[in-house]
Amino acid sequence: MKLRHVKIKNFRLLSDVQLALEDLTTVIVGRNNSGKTSLSEVMRRFLDEGVTVFQLEDFSSTCYENFCSAHAAYSDKQGDDVVRGILPFIELRMSFQYDPAEPQLGLLSPFVIDLDPDCAEALAVVRYELKDGYINHLFEDSPAAPLTPETKIKFFRGIRERIVSSFSIRVWAEDPSDPDNQRQLPPNSLKNLIKTGFINAQRGLDDITSRESDVLAKTVELLFATASSASADASDKQIADALVEAVREIQAQIDKDFGGQLKGLIPALKSFGYPGLGTQELHTETLLDTRKLLSNFTKVRYAGYNGVALPESYNGLGARNLIFILLQLAGFYKAYRAEVTAPSGHLIFIEEPEAHLHPQMQEVFIRQLTKTAQLLVENTADKTPWPVQFIVSTHSSHVANEAGFESIRYFLSGDVVPAQGDARQTKIKDLRKGLDGVSEPDKKFLHQYMTLTRCDLFFALN
Repeated sequence: MKLRHVKIKNFRLLSDVQLALEDLTTVIVGRNNSGKTSLSEVMRRFLDEGVTVFQLEDFSSTCYENFCSAHAAYSDKQGDDVVRGILPFIELRMSFQYDPAEPQLGLLSPFVIDLDPDCAEALAVVRYELKDGYINHLFEDSPAAPLTPETKIKFFRGIRERIVSSFSIRVWAEDPSDPDNQRQLPPNSLKNLIKTGFINAQRGLDDITSRESDVLAKTVELLFATASSASADASDKQIADALVEAVREIQAQIDKDFGGQLKGLIPALKSFGYPGLGTQELHTETLLDTRKLLSNFTKVRYAGYNGVALPESYNGLGARNLIFILLQLAGFYKAYRAEVTAPSGHLIFIEEPEAHLHPQMQEVFIRQLTKTAQLLVENTADKTPWPVQFIVSTHSSHVANEAGFESIRYFLSGDVVPAQGDARQTKIKDLRKGLDGVSEPDKKFLHQYMTLTRCDLFFALN
């Protein structure tokens, strides 16, 4: 199964966009504030574990007027269906491609509802919308008269306070050829279908005063947490169990030694009248938490000279960033393997991997990314396949040049048409679509002509 297309409506700058994804790696480029981070954030909200919550500010500014129009319809005593049809919602539509010949579709099965034997597409929709029966609650205490520029401030303040309690998510499967053919599904069905992972830009690696400076050590802690889960891989669980057993042995030794020391203090305590009448005798019990030991006292060190190991923060920032990303990828794969029921896909967002990396290493990274994922699979005993797709957002012309034109999606922020004040929205230029019909020799020539320097055009100002 592969995630082919994503459509997003009414989330921040992404008021109405469609994004085509590559089989392995899709590269997102564009200026600051063009919607790149919004893409990963809306996917995180809808697909990551936990309760899905949005604020008023998360709605695209292009749909604020819809709240006002819905209020006008509500004030005119129009039906609930009319008011609900006007109210904005935040929506994510995901189109999956699968092999119809597969005997088992796994967690994708509930999303396949068409009767066309030749169809190989499943459409999943998740929407953050007004709950049934909550129209009165949403517009409670709102101005009765038509809204004016002055009363709109109070109106939106009320909407902001009540939107979290009035909205919730709804998930359904939709027939790709018949939008009216739908199947309502539990809220967590989409989160179970596709797993997500996020590697944020490591801008704070050089802050040695930060409490988060030991980022590699914290990643090791997360690897232990995954390995110690009940569904973890047998070899990983064996390592985790060995660590726990080692800590238990230390714990028993501390109890024995410290307990003996405490007994030696009993005569001195008796001179103070302890233990007295009704007072229990003292004994010791040491409780060591393996995970907390890894979190607070495990440090990643680098080999130095004459047996002096160097702290994590002493290594080059680029090397630390690269190691951090690789450790995160290893953790994501182990977490995927540890799932009791394996998700049908794994979508991993990597934000600005070029941070602190030499230009040559930036090219190597994007070129070797999918090979690294394959190496993680090959280094396991059962070689469990990893259906991973990467979405890499970057400001690096080196990464963009090495990735190839077909994998690039260019995010461009522009004015809303027709104009709505200062509202802006994102448009996505799909370079693969732009190259449709171009022969392979011409594509090769174009890539050679667009040298590394000319790829800076992707990051230039308009």
